[in-house]
Amino acid sequence: MEKKQDLNLENRLLDFRKESLKKLNTTTMRSHGKLWGMDVFSWFLPDPELITNTLSAFPFHVIWLANENDIIRTIHDDNTIVNNLHAVICYDNSIFSLPENLLNEVKHVIGTKNLISAFECFQMLQGTQRVLMFTSSSESWEEDKLNFENYLSMVQIK
Repeated sequence: MEKKQDLNLENRLLDFRKESLKKLNTTTMRSHGKLWGMDVFSWFLPDPELITNTLSAFPFHVIWLANENDIIRTIHDDNTIVNNLHAVICYDNSIFSLPENLLNEVKHVIGTKNLISAFECFQMLQGTQRVLMFTSSSESWEEDKLNFENYLSMVQIK
């Protein structure tokens, strides 16, 4: 009986470990190489404070493609990150805007209804010595991840 309990506990620990590793792989920032001369990264379920630190650490201006919640929470925590942003593209609110005092700091602030429209917008903003950062912590983050990765596989030269 005791051996059966040990095996049950061992199986639960293995399942927990697998789930933790899976979550770690999906919730850490991932590099996707270059696209049109830009370094491309994605990050799913990011912490706003870590987004702030990361966006501030990039050596080039950032085109940030994100859901409204990520943008609002991150900028609310530290609005100095706008100094490192070339563009903010919100893909889930077509009437998105930043607070007035921050609008002059970011060259492009765009709101779209969906990711497809957001992809079209960021194509117009491409340039060398820029970083593209895609983040999502929405309820549909797994679908967003798949759509972003599919988009990259269509347009990225390997």
